Amino acid sequence: MLTARAVDGEPTQSDESREVRWVPRDEVEALSMDRSMRMRISHYLTGKALPYIG
Repeated sequence: MLTARAVDGEPTQSDESREVRWVPRDEVEALSMDRSMRMRISHYLTGKALPYIG
């Protein structure tokens, strides 16, 4: 899981991404993503101290 704080500039695409943008926490659940990534993000957003590996 990656977390970040916007400081300057704009997020940019790479060969591994179709779209890159900052998303407010309350909009994350509406995004289309792989089930395993959704589990990791949900785990993080609930405030768990350790990363979800499973």
